[in-house]
Amino acid sequence: MKKYVLSSLVVSNLVPLLGILLLDWSLFSVLFFYWLESAVVGIYNIPRMLMAGSTGESGSGGGKHRTAGVLFFLVHYSGFMAGHGVFLFALFQPASIELSAVLLGFVSLGISHGVSFAVNYVGHKEYRNTTLSEQMLAPYQRIVVMHITIIALGFLISLLGTSAICMVLLVIVKIIIDLVAHFREHLRLGTYAGAQEPNSE
Repeated sequence: MKKYVLSSLVVSNLVPLLGILLLDWSLFSVLFFYWLESAVVGIYNIPRMLMAGSTGESGSGGGKHRTAGVLFFLVHYSGFMAGHGVFLFALFQPASIELSAVLLGFVSLGISHGVSFAVNYVGHKEYRNTTLSEQMLAPYQRIVVMHITIIALGFLISLLGTSAICMVLLVIVKIIIDLVAHFREHLRLGTYAGAQEPNSE
């Protein structure tokens, strides 16, 4: 099943490449697509937090502490997303967004991260290998460095000229960063360190 998770991750990351080459996406649309990914990661982190540290034998192991943690994450992460969005709109003008970037973003990213959640976090019981506090911080650890790199490259591209070649290179760099982050995360949670896969064909 691991190969399907990696396949969905790579396919979702190739969507901006198709947008650039076939749908004439602007640089801002590509960066907005990656902003949407942060939102999707945050959404999936809610059930991850609810399950974190659970044995799986009696539900999610919720309670007041867990609920408070989720609410705090929602408020803090929403502020993080809002600040990130304002920064994108202020720095990259004109801020034109193709509708296809929004629709394909939610669909492809939702499926990709949904597959990872179902197969790795639930199927391989990664939730047993993390805590509520660790899972609360996990999205920041995964996306902050990635987005700093992408924004820096995006700013450089906007200065040099938004050619298709430059934007394709941006997508390639993002795929590499995402693959490294993916393996680091799942190594930490034990999936790629001898964890047994569910029986499947």
